[in-house]
Amino acid sequence: MKEKFMPIFFSIVLILSIMTPISGGTKVNAEEQSVTIKTDTLNVRSGPGLSYSIISQVKRNESFKVTAVENEWIQVQLDLFTKGWVADWLVSSDEPAIETEGFSQRKEGTTTVSSLRIRSGPGTTNSIIAVLGKGAPVSILDQEGEWLNISSNKGSGWVHQDYVQTNKKESKKIESTPIEKVGTISTSALNVRSEPDLNSSVIGTLQRGDTVTITASVPGWYQIQFGNSEAWINDQYIQINQNGETNTEGDSNSSLTGKVTVESVNIRSEGSFNGKVVAKASKGDRFQLLKKESNWYQVELPDGQMGWIAGWLIEKNVNSNVEEEERATESSITILYNGTNIRSDANVNASIVKRANSGDVFSIISSISDWYEIDLGNGQTGFIAGWVVSLNDNQSSTEAPPPTNRDGTIEGKTIVLDPGHGGIDNGTTGFRGTLEKQLTLKTAENLYHKLKHAGANVILTRNDDRYLHLNSRVEMAHSNNADAFISLHYDSIKDSSINGFTTYYYHGYQKELADVIDEKLGESLTLRNRGVKKGDFFVIRENSQPSVLIELGYLSNPNEERTVTSSQFQDMAAISLYNGITSYFNE
Repeated sequence: MKEKFMPIFFSIVLILSIMTPISGGTKVNAEEQSVTIKTDTLNVRSGPGLSYSIISQVKRNESFKVTAVENEWIQVQLDLFTKGWVADWLVSSDEPAIETEGFSQRKEGTTTVSSLRIRSGPGTTNSIIAVLGKGAPVSILDQEGEWLNISSNKGSGWVHQDYVQTNKKESKKIESTPIEKVGTISTSALNVRSEPDLNSSVIGTLQRGDTVTITASVPGWYQIQFGNSEAWINDQYIQINQNGETNTEGDSNSSLTGKVTVESVNIRSEGSFNGKVVAKASKGDRFQLLKKESNWYQVELPDGQMGWIAGWLIEKNVNSNVEEEERATESSITILYNGTNIRSDANVNASIVKRANSGDVFSIISSISDWYEIDLGNGQTGFIAGWVVSLNDNQSSTEAPPPTNRDGTIEGKTIVLDPGHGGIDNGTTGFRGTLEKQLTLKTAENLYHKLKHAGANVILTRNDDRYLHLNSRVEMAHSNNADAFISLHYDSIKDSSINGFTTYYYHGYQKELADVIDEKLGESLTLRNRGVKKGDFFVIRENSQPSVLIELGYLSNPNEERTVTSSQFQDMAAISLYNGITSYFNE
């Protein structure tokens, strides 16, 4: 009898040990507590943080028992033998509420938009009882679906979760391990951050091949020397040099350069807005960054005098020789259209000295405003508009739209550009690995500059790689009373032979905008025009403003993927969309 009992006893002990939360998390109460997944697909990680490896994925509306809570992460029981961690902002807690020892799950937060409406119930059909301004503090009392029951100084009610930022809990400080190594960046562009956290601010970028000195590490991150300060990068995108030797030929990382990221920026006599403006710089201009005070950088101007530039208006890089980069960039242009006019002077009224065709390449002599002076050969020169060419440095041409459209027809118009997907939502993945979320953002940014230059009030629903709920995208159109809402996407289908672009609308009042944009795309793009169609997409179906959704080609088609990812296509698509939008407001 005793021999029969012992195997059963050890089996129970084994199961209980498996069900015990791992160390480091706070054990939850013994009640049956669970959470429900509230996003389509959610990564389950081996530890409480984004730097831990993904061990599984779970789907929307699946529920799991909670076994531990640590900061903003929840450990769940996936099956009898497996536990993993999920982010608490992507799940909803089932009753009874999750509680840690001595801590209630009730949270504090702040509003992220102006004019946030508090409603009497969880839904837009309920009456508005108050309006909160941006940054207003709220207490989160309960949640129903995507709606939060909050209390505020203007009363209690319901608001959508997308417009409330939960205040961060104070996290445990992770002790870093000092190391001394040299590494080489292995990805095309790597963000440099202020802290070892994906939510921390980006203070610069590194390019493939850049070398950095590593000074410390925490799980998933390396601390590096970035200019004269320290910063953090993800450890997945750096190749440690052989034997990990440090650079004995001098610190290659002490030279920090900055590239201007806005159309125009003032350079001042001191590192504050109180400084006198001593010069101006344009988008793409590069400077050696000599010294930093607060968030201002000292730079040396071409005439030798010193000045200061705001750090938030430049992109910081290391290992960049300013003179070499200036020689390497904008050295030649490629013509985008057949029959492009080359003129005797930098304006559209100057006489035509030559016509060029798509694919022709010319060397750049100089640039004047939105025009390039180019070498025509045989000692002749001419001028060509920046909006009909592509720079041969794999950067998009975003200088300006055609002057024939600069008649003020879109000046003051509010246009919301919606780059599809983002963050955890990659969208489709191309045959060659292109991520839709990255390509839509590239197209939107290119179009943004053209519309902005023409005087439009342009709003991007996202300007970086972040996840954004569909409700939030539509709300941006409504709250800003947009004159047009343009959602940009790229398509995919199992049949890799399918190709072409498609323009969608849903409501009758959206069709005119769809027709005009589709016509302009068809005039310029070499892709097959699949026409204007009615599409049941949330961002146009729920949108009360003139709205369209455009699928700008099939990433599932290898040839089309190669085409739409080229800088020439991106330029052409942005110009065509610009022409479509301006034509819509002209009519």
